[in-house]
Amino acid sequence: MMRSSLLYLTVLVWCPLMIEASFTWKETENPVKQTVRQRVVLVWKYETYLSINSMIFTRSKDMSDDKVPVGKWTQEKGFNPDPFISTVLTHTIDGINGTNETIVSLILEDPVEEDYDLHYNCQVNGSDSVPRNLSIELKALRPQWTDDLVEVEAREGEDAEFVWSYIYPFSAVCVFISIQSENEEVELGYWYQGKFIKTDPSYIDRVVFEKSKSSKNKEKIKVILKNVTHEDFNFTYVCRLILSDGAQITQSASLREVKVPLSTVSILHHTNRVCSLHGNAFLLLVTLFLNLDKTWLVVMDMVTQLLASKSEQNVEG
Repeated sequence: MMRSSLLYLTVLVWCPLMIEASFTWKETENPVKQTVRQRVVLVWKYETYLSINSMIFTRSKDMSDDKVPVGKWTQEKGFNPDPFISTVLTHTIDGINGTNETIVSLILEDPVEEDYDLHYNCQVNGSDSVPRNLSIELKALRPQWTDDLVEVEAREGEDAEFVWSYIYPFSAVCVFISIQSENEEVELGYWYQGKFIKTDPSYIDRVVFEKSKSSKNKEKIKVILKNVTHEDFNFTYVCRLILSDGAQITQSASLREVKVPLSTVSILHHTNRVCSLHGNAFLLLVTLFLNLDKTWLVVMDMVTQLLASKSEQNVEG
């Protein structure tokens, strides 16, 4: 009886270990980061001595979400993609010579936006009827602005400099520069095939465009607006890129006026002028006072003479 119990216990412990050892997932790329609309290859690797009967592929937004069918492979019928899948799928199975390892590839030939930012799950069903699952996350690699240009400061009469930088494996093939107000958007010019074409006559001599590559996947767009006018502060300045893989990104920045402060010389000149005005006013008041005093003396002398004359006349009479 004791031997039977030990044998039973041994079987209980050994069987899961045997099942686990009979199939092992190998390390693979996960997550996979790929630019949108480019061919995507998702690769699963496993090692087993079991006979594989089928593989079921599904995908979901999150691991806890309901899985949406992608396709199924069986030994009898091969691979059949789901009829409602959004892209063309290819499935391959390749064994590594001299080993029990197998490479399974699910290829998205022409993916669209909705194929990205999902978890793709491969369920392998072997001869032991135990399903094995492994999910690979497919992330979209999109162009990103490297700095958040919101506002540029400038003084009237000076030059304003706008700098937009982005990072992406694909470079810009066309750049549009425009100004935007509440009612309309006006294109100042566009860059294409190495040349910037100015399209607004009023900005022909005022816009300078530069495009440069600062690193392998990073480009910089610089626009200089020369001799800024008061009207220029009323617009938002927009940079829109079309990249070589078809992706597009846009960023805008406002132009804020910085008032010109009085220089030290100007302040001294202003102070001297004020002091001079105050001094002149003081002198004017003194002069008026003195003149008023002299006038009063003259009037008093005339009155005195008149009274004296009348007194003499009365005595003679």
